[in-house]
Amino acid sequence: MRHLMWLVASLLTLSAPAFLAQEPAGGQAQSSKIWLGRNAEFEAYLRTAEIERTTGTSVGVLGPRHAYFKPGGLAAGAAVKPFPPGRRDGFFESYMSEIAAYKLDRMLDLNMVPPTVER
Repeated sequence: MRHLMWLVASLLTLSAPAFLAQEPAGGQAQSSKIWLGRNAEFEAYLRTAEIERTTGTSVGVLGPRHAYFKPGGLAAGAAVKPFPPGRRDGFFESYMSEIAAYKLDRMLDLNMVPPTVER
């Protein structure tokens, strides 16, 4: 049976590309949403990046893990939730809901949800 999980690029763990290290033009504030305009690039990276190690987190109902990628990539790490779809405490939970939220966010151009992929 294939082990399903989803990855979401965590705002706290994304590596800032070189262009974010530069001074913002015109005194504008920089966004922490470094994936904007580069969604496909981040999605591909999340699908293929080698996970160096994982650790537990102290937050999250479904017990997410923090995955750390090898240094030098687009992201330093991501949140990982390896859980199969099913009922938990009377509610249906699924990793597919997280992916759907990301895709809907992209369709509506809200730019609120970081890249989320199945891996």
